[in-house]
Amino acid sequence: MRTPLINRNAYRFRRCLRRGMERLVKVEGEEIRIQNVVASASLDEPLDLDAIIKAFPDIEWRPEVFSGLAFRLKKPKTCTLLFKTGIVANAHP
Repeated sequence: MRTPLINRNAYRFRRCLRRGMERLVKVEGEEIRIQNVVASASLDEPLDLDAIIKAFPDIEWRPEVFSGLAFRLKKPKTCTLLFKTGIVANAHP
């Protein structure tokens, strides 16, 4: 079962990504498309990675290789890294 905090933040995060990545910026008559966006945040409290894995079985987590969970979305194509310390980092290629 997903926690309300995860659901609310995931929704807000996806909405921000869609808005930011779908916009085009015009500079002196030339069109520029944003190719990559990276963002990070601190939730100021630790995350229970085991509970997140149970709620979202598609998340990649190999603690012997990397300490963060890799939560990948297909649309928009993005990867969010969740760490036990409460740090969240996102990359949108």
